[in-house]
Amino acid sequence: QIQTRMEDPRRQHPLQQVPDISLKDIVDVAERHPDVRVLAGGPRGTEIQQEQERLRSLPNLYVDVSQCDGLDTIRIFCEGELKNKLLFASHAPLLIPWSGMARVVTDIGDEAAEMILGGNAATALRLESRGLIQ
Repeated sequence: QIQTRMEDPRRQHPLQQVPDISLKDIVDVAERHPDVRVLAGGPRGTEIQQEQERLRSLPNLYVDVSQCDGLDTIRIFCEGELKNKLLFASHAPLLIPWSGMARVVTDIGDEAAEMILGGNAATALRLESRGLIQ
């Protein structure tokens, strides 16, 4: 996993700033290493939209949806044929856990929701082929 953002820069100590990594750079890594599964953690929705063509073309690359705020963002990505690339994640799992799930299950079909909420992770981690799930 390559995390795009460690923490909101506004909350980082001035002497310990950790710069963001662009999704473009992570996609470049996945292209150079096709035998390695890569998970991009925390890319913003605009970055996913900009890289969606390359995301679709790389079977070894997945992105989480923890920073995909905005109206209909997940639905738009699913309509753009990215539903098999998205992994559920939340940027506030302890604060408001159901809001993260609501972003996924609202306005998309059950099949896409199941993929994002766990099916894609099982595929990325090859859990079925290792006999860990059925």
